[in-house]
Amino acid sequence: MSIVKIKDKMSSPVQTIKITDSIRDAAKIMDAKNIGSLLVIDEDGRTKIITERDVVKAVADGKEDDDLQAHAISPLITISEDAMLGDAAQLMLSRNIRRLAVINEAGQISGIISIRDITRAVHNSFLALFDA
Repeated sequence: MSIVKIKDKMSSPVQTIKITDSIRDAAKIMDAKNIGSLLVIDEDGRTKIITERDVVKAVADGKEDDDLQAHAISPLITISEDAMLGDAAQLMLSRNIRRLAVINEAGQISGIISIRDITRAVHNSFLALFDA
């Protein structure tokens, strides 16, 4: 089995939303793009993340029309695009999260790696063992 780097399995380009947009806006974008998270850019240019879990909690609390700033949007946890999938899985497990922002050599966000991306890669590698 070959070693797989994050940059080979991440989702790109990354979808973003402004912190002044509503929870409903975030949900509509996630639904239209069939994705589970958006990067949130605040007024100071800092980046955070809103996930489907955050949206569900806001809707359950009756806050879907509130702007994103009114909610505890998750901090952004990052990993290098040259790291291995196992490193991403370990970081996700230790932080109890499902997604990591992927950072390129220039320090810019180049993608998102999710637990689903990792599971798919492991599954495909496992199947390849039997096709050889």
